[in-house]
Amino acid sequence: MATPSETALEHSETLWFSSDVIVLRAGSRIFRVFVAILKEKSSVFADMFACGDCLRRS
Repeated sequence: MATPSETALEHSETLWFSSDVIVLRAGSRIFRVFVAILKEKSSVFADMFACGDCLRRS
């Protein structure tokens, strides 16, 4: 059985939107989460996203 690090992840080109959403991975599950919610609920995430450039990396 493949471990999560060995499993290739794919996203849909037509249904994957990057603006103000990040992907968090926990094991083999991935979650699309709104940055605004993370910033509102966590000072750690608020500091991480303060630069603005981190959302533009691909």
